[in-house]
Amino acid sequence: MREVTRRASPGPVLHPQGAPGSCCARLAALSVAMLAPAAGADLIHVPDEMPSIQAAIAAARHGDEILVAAGTYRETIDFVGKAVTLRSLDGPGVTILDGTGIRDSVVKFVLGEGADTVLEGFRITGGTGSPDLYGLDATVGGGLLALGSSPTILDCIFGDNVAGFHGGGMFSGADSMPLLRNCLFEGNFAEKGGGLFSAESRPRIV
Repeated sequence: MREVTRRASPGPVLHPQGAPGSCCARLAALSVAMLAPAAGADLIHVPDEMPSIQAAIAAARHGDEILVAAGTYRETIDFVGKAVTLRSLDGPGVTILDGTGIRDSVVKFVLGEGADTVLEGFRITGGTGSPDLYGLDATVGGGLLALGSSPTILDCIFGDNVAGFHGGGMFSGADSMPLLRNCLFEGNFAEKGGGLFSAESRPRIV
């Protein structure tokens, strides 16, 4: 396993006010600052620096950003309560989290994650749900399980996941308030809530 290289983010360099080109320089510096991770945060690249997404989450510290190259990642992931951003570089059309054969939810937020835990730009597929709540015959949250957590989920596609009981694409429960922005649910199946099932929670879908 490769060790993550942690780099300090250089601050923007600005010309003194009134210097030639200072306006353009300030705009360029501001653009760089907006794209850079927060001060003290690090970038972790998968698979260049870590062989799997879960390994990258395990290595990450709060505030870090995990950048994932295009490909199919045959694993399930748990954010384990960390305030990190997990982002694909090329979007859900070519970056796939595939839980086929693992028999669990593909993505889990179950340790109090908040809005600063971000999942962005993945296709989530092949999940069969978690048996932890109701047992093997009544799984929930095929694609994603959120319990007592309120993560931010952006530009994701939930497709071809199943659950034996509730929430083929996603199950949100236990006072969760996840934010889903520009997400698509297609071809998911469950006894109730083939796409998304909410139990004592308030998911926000925009």
